[in-house]
Amino acid sequence: MNKFFLRAAIAIALLVSPVSGLWAKDRLNLQVDVFGKMPFTDNYGRLHCFGAEMLTMLNFSDHISAKGGLALDLGKSSHPFREFNFRQNTMLEFGVPVLLEFYGGSTRNKNGVYLDLGVVPTYYTMVRSTEYVPDSPEVWIKDLEKSDLGFPIDAEKEKGIYISPKAEIGTYVNINKNSLKFGLFGQYILNMSEDSKGQNIFKERLSRGFIGANFGIMF
Repeated sequence: MNKFFLRAAIAIALLVSPVSGLWAKDRLNLQVDVFGKMPFTDNYGRLHCFGAEMLTMLNFSDHISAKGGLALDLGKSSHPFREFNFRQNTMLEFGVPVLLEFYGGSTRNKNGVYLDLGVVPTYYTMVRSTEYVPDSPEVWIKDLEKSDLGFPIDAEKEKGIYISPKAEIGTYVNINKNSLKFGLFGQYILNMSEDSKGQNIFKERLSRGFIGANFGIMF
C-alpha cells in the first residue's frame, strides 16, 4: 500500500512539474471575468444575461494566446407570445469558451489592446417559465389571480445546446503583477435544439445576436 501511494505521488509530481514550469515561465495565466449581455436588437424577447467566467490562458508567444475555460450566466426575458399571451423566462447557461487571442502592447507585461476570436459551446435550460393568458382555464380558476398581464400558468421549460461564434475587443491595464481587463464583445447563436413544437426559441423569441461587456483580472 505504501508503495502504491509513493508511486501515485511520483506520478502526480511528474504531471504537475511541467505545468508548474509553465507558470513559472509566465506561459500560463488565469483570467476571471464578470460580464453582461443583451440582444443586438430589442424586437425579440429582451433577454438580459449576467454571469462570470474563468479562463486559462496559454501564451504561444508575446502576441498570440489560446484561452479556454468555463462560463456561467443567468438570464431574464419577457416577450409577447402567440397573438395575445405574454411570457416571462429565467434561463441558466453553462458555456465552454474556446478562444484565440491576438495581443498588441507591452511585451514585458499585459498593458495593451487585444482581440479575441472563437466559439462558445453552451448548454441552456429554463429554470422558470411563466405564460400569462387572458382567460384562466376552468380547472385553475379558483387558484389563480389575474395580474396586469393576465392569468399566470406554467409554460414549457426549454433546454438544449447552442454554438456561439464570439468576437471580443478590449484592453489590459497592468497594475503591479496583475492586469485589469475591459472588453466589448458580440455573439451569434447557432441553436442546435428545438422546443416541443419544433421551434428555435432564439430565432422565434430570444434573439440570435447579442452584444455585451466584461470586466476582469488576469493573474
